[in-house]
Amino acid sequence: MKYSSRDKEIENIASMMLIENNVFEPFVDVDQIISNKNITSTPYGFDEQVSGVLVIKDNVATIGYNQKNSVERIRFTKAHELAHYTLHWKPTSKINQEVFVDKDLFMKFRNTNNDYNPEEVRQEIEANMFAAALLMPKHFIEKELNRPEYQRLEEANIIKMLANKFKVSEPAMTYRLTNLQMFY
Repeated sequence: MKYSSRDKEIENIASMMLIENNVFEPFVDVDQIISNKNITSTPYGFDEQVSGVLVIKDNVATIGYNQKNSVERIRFTKAHELAHYTLHWKPTSKINQEVFVDKDLFMKFRNTNNDYNPEEVRQEIEANMFAAALLMPKHFIEKELNRPEYQRLEEANIIKMLANKFKVSEPAMTYRLTNLQMFY
């Protein structure tokens, strides 16, 4: 995957957020980062299709997440919603309420016809990129991979160890490593 200038910008924004929150090694405490941004995080009994929601009303943000999901999925959902807050919400907007509802961490749902415009698809891709960069920073992964305990492991075991270390799912770690071109 070739990184665009926007992709690099998203990686840098996530890296700066880690530095601002004094996070210098895994695991990334996304709840602390959210709290430091004065964002509330609340569990909801969403149906299985909804992973999370970001509601901003009168410049006050709340992240709702599906309490039925795994811990790893909830962490990614929170980071994804934080991405919408960081990358896509414009506090200067005259609208006093914005809602981002994420179905299966991919599509933003805004209408009953399920018509997704290119801008909404782009925002979802960016939110996933940000969440991955925040929870699994490239330089943290590189540092881990240089540790002796990883040197003789097969790829599947490396992914499993990294996923456990970063408290993310194995598929999320696999996607991240692939996108970073660390494994082919």
